[in-house]
Amino acid sequence: MKPTTTTTRGFQKIKLIYYTDPVCSTCWTFEPYLFKFLKCYEAFVDVEYRMGGLLEDWNTLTRFDKHYSNEQFLKELWEAESERFQIGIDSKIWRNGRIQSSYPCCIAYYAVLEQGKEKAEKFLRKLREFLFICGKDISKNAAILTCAIESGIDLDSFNDALSSGRAEQSFRVNLEKKKIDRVKHFPSFILENEVGDCRKILNITDYQFFDEVLRRMDSYISELTDDAIFKKKKHVSPVQLLHKFKYLSFKQLVTICEVDQEVVSHELASEVANGSVICELHNGFAHYKVNETPYHLKRRSLTDRCGIIGGGICGSFLKLTMDQIGVSSMLFEKQSEFTNRGFGFLILQNGIEALDSIGLKNEFLKKGNHMNHFKAVKPDGTILYEKYLDNCIAISREDLHELLRNQISESEIQFDKTFHEFSDGEKGKILHLTDGSVYQADFYAGVDGIRSAVRDHLFGEQKLSEVGEREVVCMVEVENHTFRLDQFYKVVDTENGKTIGVIPLSEHKFIWFLQFNHHIDPLDSKDYSEIKAYTLRSIEHFPESVKELVRNSDFKDAFLWVSQRMDHLTSYFKDNCVLLGDAAHPLLPLTSQGANSALEDAATLADVWSNYRDEMDVNAMLSRYQSLRRDFIAHYISDGDALAEDFMLLSTNKKFKLPLTIH
Repeated sequence: MKPTTTTTRGFQKIKLIYYTDPVCSTCWTFEPYLFKFLKCYEAFVDVEYRMGGLLEDWNTLTRFDKHYSNEQFLKELWEAESERFQIGIDSKIWRNGRIQSSYPCCIAYYAVLEQGKEKAEKFLRKLREFLFICGKDISKNAAILTCAIESGIDLDSFNDALSSGRAEQSFRVNLEKKKIDRVKHFPSFILENEVGDCRKILNITDYQFFDEVLRRMDSYISELTDDAIFKKKKHVSPVQLLHKFKYLSFKQLVTICEVDQEVVSHELASEVANGSVICELHNGFAHYKVNETPYHLKRRSLTDRCGIIGGGICGSFLKLTMDQIGVSSMLFEKQSEFTNRGFGFLILQNGIEALDSIGLKNEFLKKGNHMNHFKAVKPDGTILYEKYLDNCIAISREDLHELLRNQISESEIQFDKTFHEFSDGEKGKILHLTDGSVYQADFYAGVDGIRSAVRDHLFGEQKLSEVGEREVVCMVEVENHTFRLDQFYKVVDTENGKTIGVIPLSEHKFIWFLQFNHHIDPLDSKDYSEIKAYTLRSIEHFPESVKELVRNSDFKDAFLWVSQRMDHLTSYFKDNCVLLGDAAHPLLPLTSQGANSALEDAATLADVWSNYRDEMDVNAMLSRYQSLRRDFIAHYISDGDALAEDFMLLSTNKKFKLPLTIH
């Protein structure tokens, strides 16, 4: 029988008009209450978000309190809200600067809204996370673009809506509606039925009022529908909520689930232990999200012991992944303390996912600088190539290393420990160090860099060969510049076979690197004055902004990098000893995969280890690890060789390729 449909008051929709603003901290703290309300009425309520323009211009903002600066007032307010609601609110933006205006991100919301309500809501949520969790200034165009890219919107349409003025016009229309509705503070709500009857809950500023807001909403829905719509208590698990809202604190999850916090805690602990959910700490409060990385590191009660030889990025990260899965490990570093040789990295999606797998993504994003765009130009400024970038973060070596080593217990690091050899013992290999000390473990990881002593001991000396491409690399801090802070910028001299790249690490700190063909125009000296003269001569016809950046550099800090490659090892392990990172597969800097593949190696090894269910068989586990990594590494090596060949022929064939290897 064909079903019939009836229209009753019970099936009508209620419009919930929500006046809010991306930088409103009260709206951020109210979100779990709103989610709880929508959970019970999701079939009957449509939300219309209206951006309210909370902050037009910081410079004209009236003083909140005569005893405090506005920065101090807002810093203390955000910290109090964070403590009260047990939610991450990063107040450093009021210590290190300020949000100039919320108007740009409000207007951007309406640009995204043209592509659909779902994308606009996702974008709004991303803006708030970027501000309150990552501590980024979303009044800046670079931060808005990052959120747009990560929300998966069509950037051409987005930019058109902004440049044409359509988005700003939509925002201005809603500002007029705000005046008509007498909205002065946020959040404010208007509930409206299909015939235009409405109820208002305006200017919520008292946190004690949050539960009362929900009670009024329940009551108003009954009034506006003649009791045809009833609140439906709907049980949802914490994991179901995380699939829908992506990122929530423990307190938010308890509030929305409306169940005992011990129940929520138990379920989350179980999901974290099996690697399905990732836990991050912000302001000391736990926040959770579904694990969407390739790595599901399970917490197991293991008695395994691991010796990690090398305390660089790969070694430090491997130590943390071993801690995550319950493997006891000791880190051996030949230096007397952690050092930061090298300037910085571009961390791509595979590296970000590795950090994310152990709950470090957000802390990493706080320290890093998003590269939203790549641009290559000729020396005269003619554009050669442009591309939007997703999941590309610039970070200094010092910041990344500090992030990792701050998580490591000092008792599990031994400095001044240089690898000597392995010997056979009754219970397996024994690690010998040059100072005469020994250490015995179930397996060992050699992560001691491109000239790995562990690799030479296991497989004999491997040939490293120069590819002809060399680089002068330097870091510089400048106050006045014209560089776009979210752009990886390159000047490509196809006539002379040279390029210079500029990567912003922060507002005033940059890495630049001059790449040149050593066969055409050689440079062997490590004398800083000769390196400076060579660099300035090479870029004398480059854009003035680049020359000014280089002229402001201290060449005593610059170094000459000689790019070298190595054939793919036939094996990454021997017995119970495995190589990771540069020790296993030195990669050319042209690929930008050195640090990324090292992080990927460590996360993969930990994932294999934690998911291995049979009786411990080190050889079988290392074989599995190797099978997962070989094709990726072969791709990086092959692509690096191709990029190097293209670069060496740049002055001949004039062809330029994006200097990133992505899988």
